[in-house]
Amino acid sequence: MGDHENTGVERLFREIFEHASTGIAVYEAVDDGEDFIFKDINPAGARIGRLPREAHLGRRVTEVYPGVRDLGLLKVFREVYRTGVPQRLPISMYQDSRIALWVENYVCKLPSGEILAVYEDETARKRAEHEKLELLKQLHRAQRMESLAALAAGIAHDFNNILMPILGYAQMGVERCRPGDPSARIFQRILDAGRRAKNLAGQILLLSRDDSSPPAVVDTVPILKECAKLLRAGVPKTIEIAYEGLPEAAPVRADPVEIHQVIMNLSVNAFHAVGKDKGTIRFRLACPCRDAEILRKAPEASKSWVHLSVADTGPGVPADLRERIFDPYFTTKGPDQGTGLGLFIVSGIVNRLGGSVWVGDNPQGGAVFHVLLPAASEPALPEAASEPVAEKKFQAHVVAVDDDSDVLRILETFLSPHVDRLTLFSDPSKALNACQSPSSAPDLLLTDLSMPGMSGTELAHSVKALRPDLPIVMLTGYTDPSGGPCMDSTVIDKILYKPVMKSELMRVLQDCLEGRGADDRANSGGR
Repeated sequence: MGDHENTGVERLFREIFEHASTGIAVYEAVDDGEDFIFKDINPAGARIGRLPREAHLGRRVTEVYPGVRDLGLLKVFREVYRTGVPQRLPISMYQDSRIALWVENYVCKLPSGEILAVYEDETARKRAEHEKLELLKQLHRAQRMESLAALAAGIAHDFNNILMPILGYAQMGVERCRPGDPSARIFQRILDAGRRAKNLAGQILLLSRDDSSPPAVVDTVPILKECAKLLRAGVPKTIEIAYEGLPEAAPVRADPVEIHQVIMNLSVNAFHAVGKDKGTIRFRLACPCRDAEILRKAPEASKSWVHLSVADTGPGVPADLRERIFDPYFTTKGPDQGTGLGLFIVSGIVNRLGGSVWVGDNPQGGAVFHVLLPAASEPALPEAASEPVAEKKFQAHVVAVDDDSDVLRILETFLSPHVDRLTLFSDPSKALNACQSPSSAPDLLLTDLSMPGMSGTELAHSVKALRPDLPIVMLTGYTDPSGGPCMDSTVIDKILYKPVMKSELMRVLQDCLEGRGADDRANSGGR
């Protein structure tokens, strides 16, 4: 090949070198192949390294890119220089104090003894892969949350069925005790505990609930005191539970169950942080909050805020974890200490109520969780006293259907003294036959929603087709109808959520039977 041809080939390869979109660099070995100096680098290579070409030429690669040792590229250079066998360094993370990027390298030895490296900047591809992976994780989290919500609804349904006879018999015990009877206090405690359990069933459904309009104003102070009592009963005596300087009232617009769950989740989290050693869990509540440092975290500067803090003397929360601890399923605890959902639920409730939650350092050592909630401008309403149960007895036939025998027994206990005839069924198909028979036609149908073989909605449709005027009351253990079988309001006149108190049941009984003229046959003094 002549000089002219050689010049043409060199020009061709120079054009490729200068205009290639991949990085190309040529190195000369120094120190017997222990280090390498840049002989040349193309514009694409300089652009990937974010340095001009002149900043490379004549300088050691370890000087220009000190991260090549950690990357493993310098080791590849040495092996290729000594063996002459080309090597590929897979996509790896390069990082130094100046740049961070993902690169892939192909390294070979030229006939001149120099080392040639061809490399690609894979940062954009790795970022896209990471984003795709994060989206998949979010999708999996959403699917897990949907499954968890469905499981929660089923647990709440069964739990409410169990609670119904407990609450029912406790209420009857209170009513039958004479004034001053010590048993009345025992029954009342059972009743109070059952009501708290009923609220807990609603709490687990907050995982799937989207309620942007809290129903009423509640006072945080008595809820905090109740949670402190519950915590005191469940933690070792070595842990001090304390609250001090509580305001007279701290009204917020929220569901009391939500406030209870926020405080209890933060309390349990504090207990797990302290562990079985000596320690302190301290509650503070301020209304309105006047601490300028705390108010800097408020979503809006113009509102009045209720500030709740739960401090513990545990090991604290490292700064690098403080943003992640509110993520679903993230936990630093062992498998026997929780699922990683507690703080996630707290964050979801607080954000839905227009507040903010964060973690800081406890001056006494440990962590302190802060919650800011918008203070309500009006005071919390006192709990309405339950109305006395009507003693009327209706000359009416009531059919009650439920596949749970305990629920049927408490319905029998509640209703039998107040109706002329009560028929109980555990099988909805038998209840349908009774409703179709002229001799056993009821004046009111009370049916469970979720039953094997036929749902309460299906039963209601069949009965309404024959008796459009028959009042139908749906009794369900799902505290949210969307959590269970489909409920069609066009065939249902009233809905009662288990566990049902006797006073609730009697009010609905009276409304339905008096609404269709059964009150004309009622005897006011009983029968």
